[in-house]
Amino acid sequence: SGTRRIAGELLDEAIERLDRVLAGDVGDSDELGKHIHEVRKRTKELRGLLRLVEPALGPEATVARRQAAAAARELAAMRDAQALVGTLDELADAVAASERDSLRQARDGQHRLVRDEGATAELATALAVDGMRAARALLTDISDGVDRWSVPDRFRSIEGGVRRTYRRGRRAMRTAAASPT
Repeated sequence: SGTRRIAGELLDEAIERLDRVLAGDVGDSDELGKHIHEVRKRTKELRGLLRLVEPALGPEATVARRQAAAAARELAAMRDAQALVGTLDELADAVAASERDSLRQARDGQHRLVRDEGATAELATALAVDGMRAARALLTDISDGVDRWSVPDRFRSIEGGVRRTYRRGRRAMRTAAASPT
């Protein structure tokens, strides 16, 4: 079915990117961050697909969606640390010279957590590798079950998910309109 094909493609790309990162087959930390970001995007897309077919697929979709969310969480700290370094770099370039030193000190401390510098970085790297391996295991587990999913290729398969997603969006819009910022 189309659902299995799309899910398989998303999972294959995410797992392939994690394999490249774990093999050390990426360049600098910017490229590493890009790969992790793309893996997280694929898990988000997969979760969206699973939300649509959840009424038709049942508990299998719920379990897979939760596993995909757990995989993304395993990578969140690593991605957040890299994003913080980038933000601190941009801020240091934008502020007055008198404030740059304190921002650069914060950035340098964060760099040590992201790059290979000292014992702190070794611990952070070990934790990041553990997180990537855990994410890969979760995504592989989902991938192993995709071929067993039974989702017919017709609108009725996603109709319930579309209706539920639409209702949630309308509720969120009413909430936002009631208390604008």
